[in-house]
Parts: sequence; structure tokens; C-alpha cells
Amino acid sequence: SYFIFFIAILTSLSLLPQVNKLSLALNFADEPGQRKQHFKPIVRTGGIGIFFGFLLSSSLYFLISYFLNQQVENLFILNAMFFGGLSFFLIGLFDDLFSLSPFLRLFLQVIVASIIWLGGLRTEALDIEVLNKLIFWGEYLPNTIFISNSLSLILTIIWIVGIINSINWIDGIYYPNYPNNSKN
Repeated sequence: SYFIFFIAILTSLSLLPQVNKLSLALNFADEPGQRKQHFKPIVRTGGIGIFFGFLLSSSLYFLISYFLNQQVENLFILNAMFFGGLSFFLIGLFDDLFSLSPFLRLFLQVIVASIIWLGGLRTEALDIEVLNKLIFWGEYLPNTIFISNSLSLILTIIWIVGIINSINWIDGIYYPNYPNNSKN
């Protein structure tokens, strides 16, 4: 598993300079501005290199498991992971290139997260062992709370879409005291 992890990192790191050059040549760059942290144009398509690192390492994991005659744990979950990764990558790429509406982007993300949930990648239980030990000393509550399918769907969508958007929102945070943001 460490081998697969390093393949993902090496692939991403080796592809990023080429993706950056191509993106700058095609003018797929984010220009500096009042809400931006950078002083010169930076590429908006760096996710391409990261996605191909994910794709190559996941494919290698699947092939190695297959050829070593190991059973891949759950093919449905692996398919959901591939579908989700590709779908979220494409949504992000289209947003970077064409500036999608936030509502359309959110709608598409909820649809993809729902399909991922249907594929088996979901929240089915909450582990409260630490809370149980701290508050109740392990005597009154079970360590795991199983949740209904409806709540599972809602929590899974909130988690997946929330993580994706929190990373996206961090990119545009405004720092009033940052040197590039002075209003001279």
C-alpha cells in the first residue's frame, strides 16, 4: 500500500509542471485580484495532474490485487470511488474552465454524492466509543450507533460535498492584512 501511495505522489508531482506549462500557454490561469493570495497568474487546472495520480495508483492497486489473486474487497465500492473521483474531477475542471454557477455545481455534486452512496460508499454507523468512555465511562451507551438509510444518505452527501467545497472555498479566502490585498 505504501508503494501505491508513492506512485500517486510521484505521478502527480511529475505531471504538475507539464500541466502548468500547458495551462499557462492556453491561458487557463487565475489572475491576481483583491480576493486572491497570488501576485502573478496561476493555473486553474492543477487538478489534472492530481487526478491522473489518483487514477494510475488506483488502477495499479486493482491490477496488482487481481494478478496476485487477492480478492478486491468490494468491486461496487471501487466502482463508486472511480465514478465519484472522475465525476468530481470533471465538475471541478468545467468550473475552472467555464465558471459554472454555484447552484449548478452544488446540484451536480449532490447528484454524484447520491450515486456514490448508492454504490456502497456510505456512512452506516457512528462510532461513539471515545465519547462513551469520556462521559459515561462505557457503561450506558453502545459504542456504535447504527443509522437509518435516510440519515445515512443525508450524512454521506453532507460529508462528501462539504469536504469538496471546503477545499474549494479555502482557495478564495480574503486576508485583509495580506500584502497583495492592500487597497493602494
